[in-house]
Parts: sequence; structure tokens; C-alpha cells
Amino acid sequence: MTMSSGELQQIDISPLAFAAFCLTVLCVCWFLRRHRGHVEAVSAATEIFVERPGLVTGSPPHVPHLTKYALHYERRHRELGNSFFRYDGVRPVLVTIEPSIVRAVLVEKFGCFGDLIDFGKVRT
Repeated sequence: MTMSSGELQQIDISPLAFAAFCLTVLCVCWFLRRHRGHVEAVSAATEIFVERPGLVTGSPPHVPHLTKYALHYERRHRELGNSFFRYDGVRPVLVTIEPSIVRAVLVEKFGCFGDLIDFGKVRT
């Protein structure tokens, strides 16, 4: 079968578009779950509870504009203890009110915060 110069071949791009969409969804899911497993390993060694995250979202609360954070964390500390891990989006976070951990991070390891705050020169 030969094509004349006036006929154009039709290419159905819907399977290609669907495959590209599926690949994009898989890549986004992998990106949002890339830190999973590290906190769970630390939790098993230290017996600190891990607040279970959603499929690709972080840990609760999932409706932040309706949440009173002080009450939420007060309730979570009563349920889970002085320290627990949670996911803030994709980042694992240690939430603690234990004085020894707070002292170790803020006093003994304060050098790791040196590059975060730079007030520059103070003008007189």
C-alpha cells in the first residue's frame, strides 16, 4: 500500500500520553516516599514511636488549616510519649519535649546551626 503525496498518516498518541502520565505518577510517588525506612530503622533501635504517614503525604494532621497545633501535639505527646518521629511532607522530623535531647541538640551540637542564621553587620 503506497501513500500519495496528499495523504498523511494518522498516529494515535493516546497510548504514549497514557504511558507518560503513568511514568510521571510513579516518579512523583517515588520522590515523595524516598526518605521512608530510615526513621523506622532508628525507631526500632531506640524504641521511639513513628507516627504512620499516608501513602505519599506526611503524617497527620492532614487538614492543617483546621488544626490547633498546640492541642494536637499535646494529645500526641500524651499518646506516644516524650519523643516521636513524624513525616512533615517528605522530611522525617523528630518531635520531642525530652530535656536531654533538646539540650544535646541546642547546646552541645549548636555548631551545626552556624550557617542558618546570618544577621550580617550591625550598623551603628
